[in-house]
Amino acid sequence: MCMDEVTQLTTREHGAKLGSQRADSVLFADDMMIFSQTTVGMQHKLDTLSIGLQQAGLSINVQK
Repeated sequence: MCMDEVTQLTTREHGAKLGSQRADSVLFADDMMIFSQTTVGMQHKLDTLSIGLQQAGLSINVQK
């Protein structure tokens, strides 16, 4: 449930466009892929997620 709450922190404006839909992220178990069309959008998502994860006692493993 924690990951659902953390993903709500990001907006879909930076997601990848798939037809008429936007994909913001994909979650599976304890893994997460985030999508953005720009480096600025990706950095915004990473910063926002990092703060949310820290508040939940979690962190981003960039080596995965």
